[in-house]
Amino acid sequence: MKDGVASGWPGRRGRQWAAVVVLAGLLGVSGGCEQARRGSSEALSKKPVTVSQAVLRQRATVEAGVQAQEVLLRQMTAKTNPAVLKFNSAITFYLNFGSGSVTANMSGGDGTPIKINGPVVLKPGLYGRGMVVSSAPGQAWQKIIYAAKGNLDLAKPGSLAVWLSAYHWTKPGLWNYFLTGRDAGRFFMLAPTAVYMSGAGKKGGNAIADWNPGWKTGQWHLVVLEWWSQSFAMSIDGQACAKTDEPALAAAKGPPGHLCVVRSSAGEKCVIGPLLIFNRPLTKREIQWLYRQGLRREKALREKPAGPGKVTTKN
Repeated sequence: MKDGVASGWPGRRGRQWAAVVVLAGLLGVSGGCEQARRGSSEALSKKPVTVSQAVLRQRATVEAGVQAQEVLLRQMTAKTNPAVLKFNSAITFYLNFGSGSVTANMSGGDGTPIKINGPVVLKPGLYGRGMVVSSAPGQAWQKIIYAAKGNLDLAKPGSLAVWLSAYHWTKPGLWNYFLTGRDAGRFFMLAPTAVYMSGAGKKGGNAIADWNPGWKTGQWHLVVLEWWSQSFAMSIDGQACAKTDEPALAAAKGPPGHLCVVRSSAGEKCVIGPLLIFNRPLTKREIQWLYRQGLRREKALREKPAGPGKVTTKN
């Protein structure tokens, strides 16, 4: 044919149009592919964002739930001990042996004992219950041991407060150590009116408040231990009474250790509880506030005596 169409292949003009059509088709396909790729890329880029946001929302919900539970726990615990709300996040460990349990009411680490030696003897305490520490001569030492990690940090300035009551004393209870702690190369032993602290494996020092405090059975007393990089101090019943510098503390290094409530085979018996550990030293006013709260609690318990083996709570 003249135009070459009959040959099955377009002529020049036809070939041009065919080229345009093919090119347009290719461009269309290419554009479509590009759009598809872009759409797919956008979809992929959006998908992780959507998932990430969903995960973040879920995580926020869970964290909010945990925080709400912590607030509720603190509020419930504060019904008997207002210090829980007063010091809030400064508390890293709180133990009051409530309902006969040796698991910490609050803890920054593991609140469950890692070891228990011997029976645990409990009596009515100032808040919840109290553990009887020390026993008759010749009996084996009995201990409740907790991991220090998250609960007790002796490498940083901190403090602890514990309420205790003499239990039928017949002689001074100076060396009746009822609480020990070992952490970060540092070590302490706490008695009713004295504390020993050492660091870096060297001989430490004593802070002695009173050789014979003359405490009476049933009376509750507040003992506070504070420590810094090179010193430690002791307060009794809201009053600072002994402070000792110990340079070896500054050089001490070591792994996390343990906190031990001891029922020893020497000295006079005490009832201890509750025990609070803080992530900072307490101020003078805070220590006095703690003591006043304890006096009010003690007065309330006397006005409304507890039944046998029970603790009366006055909200």
